[in-house]
Amino acid sequence: MNEILAVSYTGDLLAHRRCPRAWAYSKQAGFHPYEQAQALEGRLIHHAMEWLVDRYRQTGGVPDLNVMRAQLEYRFKVLWARGLKTAFASKQETIGRVLDNIYPSGAIHPTVRVAIEGASHTEYELRAVRKIVPGDFQGKEKLLLTGILDLVLHQRDGFEFGRIWKWIDVPQLIGETSSETIHANEGDLEVWDYKGTK
Repeated sequence: MNEILAVSYTGDLLAHRRCPRAWAYSKQAGFHPYEQAQALEGRLIHHAMEWLVDRYRQTGGVPDLNVMRAQLEYRFKVLWARGLKTAFASKQETIGRVLDNIYPSGAIHPTVRVAIEGASHTEYELRAVRKIVPGDFQGKEKLLLTGILDLVLHQRDGFEFGRIWKWIDVPQLIGETSSETIHANEGDLEVWDYKGTK
């Protein structure tokens, strides 16, 4: 093992303080935790959604697969340079999985398109601002939201959904999907939390 200890930035020192053994596995032996692989793909997904929304606002259209691929390759380099790396998959495999979720069969997924076109906020910060929105759950009239929301959609034309969630036992958190149609009204808000998987 090399006798020189390479420490590049504050995160290294904090990681070493947290667990010297895990730090050594990562820095000296080259092992990267799987959570890091998930974090890399998750950040790429979040960047893609945010970039697509901004692009749609500027141009009124959704870019094709090749433009999105170029943007993800650029973002991958930025994350890699910041130390967010994975040894579990190659760059092309990682980007390919992200693209397959957003652009299956080479065309943008219909649900992703709806989210992009109707988004009023992406990565909406609620830590400093407490957002109270109308609610109708367990007799509560308002919902207090805190934290960071992935996407807030403002309905202009109103969506139609072919399935809804029905609670069977709320205290036990038991429920099921039901094949009923529900309509979102103009001006309604929806909160979407998207993941790096299908």
